[in-house]
Amino acid sequence: MKIIDGHAHLYPDTSAQKIIDRFTDFHRMEPQSGMGKGIVDDLQEKMAQSETSYTVVANFAPVKSPLKTNEWTLTTCRRYTNLIPLVSVYPEMPLDEVKAYFDRGANGIKMHNGIQEFDPATEGLREIYRYCSDTGYPLHITAVKHQEST
Repeated sequence: MKIIDGHAHLYPDTSAQKIIDRFTDFHRMEPQSGMGKGIVDDLQEKMAQSETSYTVVANFAPVKSPLKTNEWTLTTCRRYTNLIPLVSVYPEMPLDEVKAYFDRGANGIKMHNGIQEFDPATEGLREIYRYCSDTGYPLHITAVKHQEST
């Protein structure tokens, strides 16, 4: 039997805590001990303890930094064959760039409109959606609507 964790976020060791702190502040949530540290070594340890065979790395990035995030995700997942990489896209991303990520090992797309600050219904994404539909690549969208604090 294989156990697959369908959703984890990983970051470079040097920036993981800062990113987690920003994320939890943005969502007004307290980090839970089960969240982990957001780094590869911690995830690998938790996977071994729970006999998890694979984990989907559902990284995403603000529109200003998907290239750096996608490169790190793909490079890291090539080193750890039990990690399945998803990459981040944005509305103006050329389809050729998206295809190149799949050619280099991406297994799907992750979008998070609350962080990436674009509407997943944006016209510029339709070509990417069609490509995923035609090729069978999964598209994971976390759609979050935040309420204004009073």
